[in-house]
Amino acid sequence: MTSEPIHSLSIGKTPLGTVMKLALPAIIEQLVLTLMTYVDTAMVGRDVQGLVSTAAIGVCSSTIWFINGALSAVAIGLAVQVAHRCGANDAAGARDVIAQAVLCIPVVGCFFALVMLGLSFGVPVWMNATEDIIVPAGWYMRILGFAMPFGLSVSLFSAVLRNTGDMKTPMICNILANLVNVVLNYCLIYPTHTVTLFGSEYTVVGAGLGVIGAAIATALSQMTAGVALFSRVMFRRSPLRPGKDTKFRFRRDILLAAARLGLPVFLQRACISGGQIAITGMISSLHSNVALSANSLAITAEGISYLPADGFAEAAGALVGQSMGANRPDLAKKFGKLTLILGVCSMFVTGTLLFVFSDRLISLFIEDADVITLGGRMLRIVAASEPFFAASIVLTGVFRGADDTRFGMILGIVCMWGIRIVAAYFLVPRFGLAGAWYGMVMDLVARGILCAIHFFRGRFLRAYRPLPPMEEKTVSEES
Repeated sequence: MTSEPIHSLSIGKTPLGTVMKLALPAIIEQLVLTLMTYVDTAMVGRDVQGLVSTAAIGVCSSTIWFINGALSAVAIGLAVQVAHRCGANDAAGARDVIAQAVLCIPVVGCFFALVMLGLSFGVPVWMNATEDIIVPAGWYMRILGFAMPFGLSVSLFSAVLRNTGDMKTPMICNILANLVNVVLNYCLIYPTHTVTLFGSEYTVVGAGLGVIGAAIATALSQMTAGVALFSRVMFRRSPLRPGKDTKFRFRRDILLAAARLGLPVFLQRACISGGQIAITGMISSLHSNVALSANSLAITAEGISYLPADGFAEAAGALVGQSMGANRPDLAKKFGKLTLILGVCSMFVTGTLLFVFSDRLISLFIEDADVITLGGRMLRIVAASEPFFAASIVLTGVFRGADDTRFGMILGIVCMWGIRIVAAYFLVPRFGLAGAWYGMVMDLVARGILCAIHFFRGRFLRAYRPLPPMEEKTVSEES
């Protein structure tokens, strides 16, 4: 144990001040990243093959989200342990967990790169994509697959730093990477063209690669962020930086704890991703590129309403995890209530903006009038459910900080497959794309209500397991 406090439980003068100091950088990061995503999507949508390119990305987006969810599960399984050890003021234990994160990058990252490569040949076909979409969608997945180890580095070290209370470093690194993505998009998506600036014409050299150029830009931006975050963790001056006393060998106790925490998160993401893939298949069966593009763009546009809730969820996970590590369940519940109120109130505001500016948001990405009209209608349908979604987002962060990852898994199965899929099965044939979004609203409302019930009953606090003594044996030594 170190004598210097390494937790973030009292970095503000009040609990509200502590929450805001952690949440604001995360919210700013999410805001900038969402704006960058908008620019990215708009660049693809305004290419000469915009409708086809947007549909190609939409076809494989659920699968990519699923793979990224697996990376997030690995990150959460390790980062929550870092939060607990920071709360217990155990710097050496936190360093040992960080060492496991370093070891996971080449092994787990390369495994998922191979998974993405394999799926790239089948997913576009399984999604009933038209012939003109299958090839670009496959290449989009394959190119992103090569960057999987760097994507894991981003997930791991962003989560680790946030759970130590450092929200600023992930914000800076991820914003930098997305700026790189936008610049490379401009150079790689469009062909060489002329632009007029202050009355003079200039030739801008471009590769004209379309959706493939977008994939290359995304992969290179992931590499930028992955290297930057890894460097920050390994070379910063901090009591949590792995040093000469840190053994870079796999630790059975840490890996088992990571599996216990991360596996339910992975299964939850698998249930949700599987459901989204099924719904995408239903939408694809409408044989309408307009519906596919409108669905993809509406989901992207809806991301603006998540920003505050995601930020408060990050703060909640770090503060609740550190509170439980410090043996302060009362403080964990206090931070949980505070982040819940802030998240729901802020998402009520953003949901209102989503409703009012629905068509304008879609028009940022594409000029097709039919896609704008249909996508805007989807945003108006989902806007009323956003406060309920906020409750589920924030409280999921609270539950994970307290080791309660199984509840989210059960909730994902019940709400996605028991409500959204069933509703979409009956409603899509009758209402088209709107039927899928009606099912989404039912899912999000139920999810928020069930999370609130679980939280106020206090059951999530019972899931926490006190930190065991750190084992000295490694996997190799025991075997």
